[in-house]
Amino acid sequence: MPYAREHSARIKHPSSVRIEGRKTLAEGVDAIMGALKSSPDAPLTVQSLRFNAAKFTQAQARG
Repeated sequence: MPYAREHSARIKHPSSVRIEGRKTLAEGVDAIMGALKSSPDAPLTVQSLRFNAAKFTQAQARG
């Protein structure tokens, strides 16, 4: 779930991924990781990217 201090860029629909955790990709950018519900044995995939609102604008997160 996005928070007021973050902008979110969805990659996969939340209902298709079982969230497993969060991984920092760069300063102010995190990936929400999870397993696809349709193939739980597959490697983890990115469900969404989260951008720190103090460092990125909404337009930058959408880009």
